[in-house]
Amino acid sequence: MKKVYIESNGCAVLRHETQRYANFFKENGWQEISEPKLADIILMTGCGVVDWTEDKAIEALNRLVKEAQPTSQVIFGGCLSKINPNRIKNIKNDIIMFGPKDFEILDNIIHADKSIKDVVYNCNPLRSHSFGDPTISYSQDEINQNEIANYLDKHFKTKNFQEIYDYLTSGRHFWKEEQIFEIKVTSGCVNNCSYCATKIAIGGLQSEDPQKIFNQFQHGVDSGYEKILFIGDEVGYYGIDRKTNLVELMNKIDGIKNSKNNFKIALRYVDPVALIEHYEKLKKYFRDGKIYYFCAALQSGSPRILKLMNRRDYLDEFATILNDLNKSFPKVYKHTQIIVGFPGETEEDFNKTIAFLRQNNFDYITITAYKDRPGTRSCLLDGHLTEDEISRRFETALSYGIENRNKQFWKRIQEEIIFQIKDGKNFEG
Repeated sequence: MKKVYIESNGCAVLRHETQRYANFFKENGWQEISEPKLADIILMTGCGVVDWTEDKAIEALNRLVKEAQPTSQVIFGGCLSKINPNRIKNIKNDIIMFGPKDFEILDNIIHADKSIKDVVYNCNPLRSHSFGDPTISYSQDEINQNEIANYLDKHFKTKNFQEIYDYLTSGRHFWKEEQIFEIKVTSGCVNNCSYCATKIAIGGLQSEDPQKIFNQFQHGVDSGYEKILFIGDEVGYYGIDRKTNLVELMNKIDGIKNSKNNFKIALRYVDPVALIEHYEKLKKYFRDGKIYYFCAALQSGSPRILKLMNRRDYLDEFATILNDLNKSFPKVYKHTQIIVGFPGETEEDFNKTIAFLRQNNFDYITITAYKDRPGTRSCLLDGHLTEDEISRRFETALSYGIENRNKQFWKRIQEEIIFQIKDGKNFEG
């Protein structure tokens, strides 16, 4: 039996795709193994969204090439193969590369009986493949909080406290959950943000066939999954290329019945403008808990910087929605992302971003320090900040992110304790 080794340093979307590639090899009779030196094919997928993820991918690829047998074939997929292919070629000239939408090359490489386009990834992402889950170091505070969450779940006989911890701790949500079923619904994006190398790699938005999504969803709930993750580079604009939209998809999904009918949906990632456009029609799904999580990237709290990023000024409308969610549907988990140190960002612009975050109670904030990426328009902008200044702003934002996360964690823990007691459950211990 032919053997394949697979590794990835990708984002949630690329990891999903890599898991699909693993299924493709298995369904074509290949054995996935955990030792690259024994593999006939070594498949690496790498992220190039920022410089440090690119460096990590190149470091891993170097290691794998050194471990490979002379007869092994090395294949590299993911965004980095389109963003900076020369760094890959410099490691080994005969590495086969493919981008996020060129994956059908795999059919020819192994003379597949079952095409990659007919393979889906349908299960949860917990270490079911050789590349495992991300290696993450947790602070002592986070370790202590995890112990507290486990203690409370044990005594209240629930899993709700662990969920709070998972969704407010880096790398825990989705990658560490057992009860979540992934469905990729889109690839690519409708936007053209000036800093985004991922758009260069993936291109415009392509939506999956709604019937295919419906069938996968039905399979998930019939298999007993209670949480369904809609994943894509931009989920909010689902269907724009198919004369449908996210609301219509949700309406169709809502008609699915199973024995418990208690499934709920996470959306990753949603453009703030798409959320604004669909919010009124999605409110019923927030209200009944059918949508329990979303990640929408703020990127900046300054209208001037949003314009330089080639993003619409959505701040007031976004804040209105967040205020309504916090007031009316406080159990919904709200994640966001920001970029600090963008070219031309003044101290006032930076402070506006922090102020927006303080005013709108996100549960978790991912913070990225700006760095130029190959081929992006932001490289050409005036007003690039020094590395020291970008680092200072990054550390300031990171400190706030930790402060905010801890505040949101204890707030949700206290609210859940009150809920459990009101629900008639006795606390033991």
